[in-house]
Order: sequence, then structure tokens, then C-alpha cells
Amino acid sequence: HERLARTEIQSLISARSIPPDKIDLFRSYLKNFKGKTVTVESYVNDPESYGLSVSIISGLRSVPVSVIDEAGKYPGSVPVFTGIVVSGTQAEQKFVDALADVIGQSGRLLVVSMADRPTGPVIILVGIKPVFRFDQPQTNSSPKK
Repeated sequence: HERLARTEIQSLISARSIPPDKIDLFRSYLKNFKGKTVTVESYVNDPESYGLSVSIISGLRSVPVSVIDEAGKYPGSVPVFTGIVVSGTQAEQKFVDALADVIGQSGRLLVVSMADRPTGPVIILVGIKPVFRFDQPQTNSSPKK
């Protein structure tokens, strides 16, 4: 139990990433979207999301998908987004969904996809890492009287 608990804690506090051996997933998932363009953004002064953005960009360029690299340049604003959001127009729905799927599966990450904008490019916003919390341990014993 202790080893499992340590592994769970490590995954909660570690930086998000896409392992290099998962880059092949980008090529297989996105093979029908070669030549498409996507903008990858992450917040200024957030090295964790910047590192994940670099991994995503590497995967996209292996397809090849054209990438506009805005990693580390997105201005912080209130409210700040957490997690990863892939957005685009309704016409780009299949591309948006494929991007969200491959990022989520390759890095075991939660990704939200939205094809709700009337115009504009497909954007991957790598927001800050969602906060985590340690819950109180559950016990099966009842309180002593």
C-alpha cells in the first residue's frame, strides 16, 4: 500500500508531460490532418505548462502539423484556466477532437475540446496544472464511545 501511495503522490506533484515514446500516437491520430495549422499557447511565467507545451509542439511537428508557437507568451488574466483546452470553429470539429484525444491519451491528461468559436484558428491552451488535494484517509472503524 505504501508503494502505491507514493506513486499516487508522485503523479500528483510531478509536472505534466508527454513521454517521448508516445510521440508516435500523434502521427497515427493526426495523419488525416497533415498540413493543418494550430496555435499552442501557455501562460507567461509558468514553466510547468511551458514544458508540456514544448512536448505537444514536438508531437504536432512530427505529423507534420504547422504550429504557431506561443508557448510561454499568453498573458495571465483572471480567471486563469487550468488544464488543457483545445478550441476551434465548428468546421474544425474533427481536428479539434482528434487533437484533444491524442494529447489526452499520450500524456494521460484531461483535455477539454470546444468547437464553438465562429471564426479563428485552432488553439491549444495549456493552462496551469490543476490543483490537487489530499483527502482525509477513510477508515472502516466506527468511533469509540
